[in-house]
Amino acid sequence: MSAEDFHISKQVLDRFCVAGINYHKADTATRGLFSINNEQFAKLALAAKAADLKSVFVVSTCNRTEIYGFAESVMQLVNLLLDQCRADRSTFFEYAYLKMEILHYNICLM
Repeated sequence: MSAEDFHISKQVLDRFCVAGINYHKADTATRGLFSINNEQFAKLALAAKAADLKSVFVVSTCNRTEIYGFAESVMQLVNLLLDQCRADRSTFFEYAYLKMEILHYNICLM
């Protein structure tokens, strides 16, 4: 099905991004540095709203932390996540995966 079948504009779909920690590369202790609790999620949601991001979703379990959303850049999501977790930027990029949809081509950076 195409985007038109769902009445979703290509401009919106092209801005779908995800950033997360690769559980195959990161051990449990490292993954724990990126966990997000309810209080941190509330702060993240307020920051997303202030940045005019309309849709942001976070998955934070013992195996993974991922942030999904529609943004101009996947780095907007990375910054939201890093502002709330206990890990630093260099650790994130050591274990991260980033995805963004650009004109229906999936770009995956691992």
